[in-house]
Amino acid sequence: DGEHHFEFIIGQTFFSSFGSDLLNKGRVKVNVVFTKKPTHFELGFKLTGTVDSVCDRCLVSYDQPIDTEERIYIKLGDTHEELSDEIVVIPRSDFEIDAGQWVYEIIQTRIPMKKVACEILKDSSICDEAVRDRMEDTQEEKDNPIWDALKELNKEKLN
Repeated sequence: DGEHHFEFIIGQTFFSSFGSDLLNKGRVKVNVVFTKKPTHFELGFKLTGTVDSVCDRCLVSYDQPIDTEERIYIKLGDTHEELSDEIVVIPRSDFEIDAGQWVYEIIQTRIPMKKVACEILKDSSICDEAVRDRMEDTQEEKDNPIWDALKELNKEKLN
């Protein structure tokens, strides 16, 4: 019984081992507190750092901040089984716990579905101006009355 503390810095080597194009670079400090209790183990994770991401709006590459805490409870059983996102059963014969997959999944779940760098970082200066200008030009084309007339013709045709 007791607590054990571990600290890691993970980077490109860690991310590339999972073979994903969406999450392949970054620098994240991982603090792990392993607590051994009579009936189970607890892993407390604290992750801080950044991962490389791409803005969905202007396609600029930016550092997505990661700052989160998570807890995993591990019970001993006969086979490996995930009872929930936080509770895992591992065989009694296992003498090592590989937390790498959990760390990777925690980071993945902290990356927003909609990644707009200037909103996330609250800094519009990082946006690619050429792409933003092109988007504004496209928006003006959408508001063109000729397109509205064509849309009406299409609606009439469908009815």
